[in-house]
Order: sequence, then structure tokens, then C-alpha cells
Amino acid sequence: MTREDSIDFSKRIAVLRFPLLFLIVCVHARFSGEMMAGRPQPEMYLWLQDRIFPQFLIVAVAAFFIISGYLVTFKLKPEERPTIGFYLKKLKTVLGPYLIWNTLLFIPHYLLPKLLGGAAFLPKNKFEGMGVPEVLGRTYGISAYRPIVEPLWYMRNILVFMFFTPLWLPLLRVLGKWPALAVAGVLIAVWPEMGAGFFLLGAWLGVYPVKLAVFDRTWGGWLAVFAALTLAAQFEVFFCEPLYYVVTLALFYKAGGAILGSPKASAACMALSTGTFFLYCAHAPVATTLDRILLMTGMLQRGWQFFTAFWIVVGLTILICYAAFYVIARWMPWLLAWLSGGRVRQGNAPSS
Repeated sequence: MTREDSIDFSKRIAVLRFPLLFLIVCVHARFSGEMMAGRPQPEMYLWLQDRIFPQFLIVAVAAFFIISGYLVTFKLKPEERPTIGFYLKKLKTVLGPYLIWNTLLFIPHYLLPKLLGGAAFLPKNKFEGMGVPEVLGRTYGISAYRPIVEPLWYMRNILVFMFFTPLWLPLLRVLGKWPALAVAGVLIAVWPEMGAGFFLLGAWLGVYPVKLAVFDRTWGGWLAVFAALTLAAQFEVFFCEPLYYVVTLALFYKAGGAILGSPKASAACMALSTGTFFLYCAHAPVATTLDRILLMTGMLQRGWQFFTAFWIVVGLTILICYAAFYVIARWMPWLLAWLSGGRVRQGNAPSS
């Protein structure tokens, strides 16, 4: 990536942190199948939730993988490798919060079902019948388990990818520009859910000079392709998903440029980027608890009611998490330092 493109890309990353995280909050604010069991099943809402929302929203995770890979390589000179200081910093900013948040959430997940039984506002007991190894695996995302704070699977995978940097970075350089891009493309097509291909794509952007102006073409063309792929995905057209990722990521990139072009929008996104890491770590348990409370009221019967409740949960989740962030930042900055891996002032999103 050229120096000018690198500066522009970094600016787009900064203004896209909150919009991308907003989409991730939306993913976890949906009423899950477990919650909906035995309740009214509004077809239109379920179709939107299960077929339309995930296609667009989950691509935000792919965007964060690309950003993370880019941040590993974009400052490195040719043939330079990350230093020991780089790995020590990542242990502090990624591994530390990963262990702390999962440990904190283990306590209520383990104790509350025992103390309060099957209360409707509590999640299902995730540790029933498990021995110590299985409990540890479920809590910290070891082996096939996702961690107890499910969105943090992204951080776990990032730690693995970074650990193997001494292996994949020389390979990325030896392969050359286009073969390396092809490898990333194959990983995205074959194994998109783990994020390795997207992470490698981000690292590729940091290593090789590439012009990204092609992604700044008119909205109409990208939106038309996006709509066509959305329709094709409903019929599970072969190889539609990788193309969908590419087009949606291009739309995110263009959106970043549009935000930068508006001083007010740019200032708002930069202000909201404060505390995004805290929001990322805390939003899932808040959102799912709010979902259960709303379902307990018995007022959700029709599709439009579920759809309205969904957006209420999204808004309340963000407000509660930001309120908690600012209270902790004001009165207990030492605690925020532990929870955010040192991101006290900036509160950057998980890619940083």
C-alpha cells in the first residue's frame, strides 16, 4: 500500500470503528433460537433475522480481522519482523483483557443458575455436568468451544494468528504480491468463519503497494452488485458468500471515505470510537439479558413488535455500556486499565 493510501486507510479505520462495532452489537442483540423456543414465531422477523441480517452484519467481523492484520504489518520495513516488544504489547492489550473478561463472566454464569435456578432472565446453564477441564474449555474458548463471552472468540483467533507471525509473514513476502493475495482468497472462500484469510488479506495490504481508489467508485455500482448477491444468497448460489464478503467490505471502505468527507460525521464517529473496546467486551451479556427481560413481559407477539424490540435492545445496550465505561473511567481508571488492556484514554476497538 502506498504511503498516501496507508494514511487514508488508517483514517478510515479510525472513523469506522464505531459503525462496525454497532453492526456487531446488532448481531448479538437478535433474539436467539434458544430464547424463541415455545414462543410466537413471526415469520417475517425470523426471515430478516436469519437470512438478511447475518449476511451484512457478520461481515463487520471480517472487517476487524482485516484491520488487525493490517496493523501488524503496515509499519514494518521490507524484511523487518515484529519485535519482542510487539508481542509483549499484544499480551497486555489482547490476552490480558481476554482472560479478565471471561473470568468475570464465568462467575455469574456458574453461580447464578445454581442460586436462582431456571429464572427466565438468566441464560441456560452452560456448565451442567462438566468437569474442571470442560469448564475451563468452555470459559476460555479452548479447543472447539467459544469463550463464555462469545464475541471474544475474535480476540482468541487474533492471538493465535499473531503468535504464528514469524511463520506466515516471511511466507507472505516470499510468495510475492499476487500469489499471496490468492492464498488469502482461497482461505476466505474455504474457511471464512475462522478469519485467517481476512487477517492475511489485511497483512497483505500492509506489505504490498496497492491502489484502493477502485473501491471509491460510485455508490450505485457497488449497491447494485450487493443487492444481486443478497438475492443470490437466498438461493444458496455456489461461491456467492466470498463475493458477498468482497462487495460488502468494499462498501465499508467507501463508507469510511464518505464519513471522512463530512466533518460532522467524522467528528461524531471519532467521539464515539472512545470506549469501543469496552463496548465490544461488555455488549453481549447486556444485550441478551435485555432480550430475555423483554420476552418475559409477554408483549412480543407480532413481527413488528420483535423488530421494534430488537432496535430498543441495540440502543439500550450501547447506552448502558457507554454509561458504565464513563463511570469506570471517571471513578476507577485503574479498573478500566485492567479491563481494556491499557486503553484508558482512547478505548479503541478490538483491532488495536
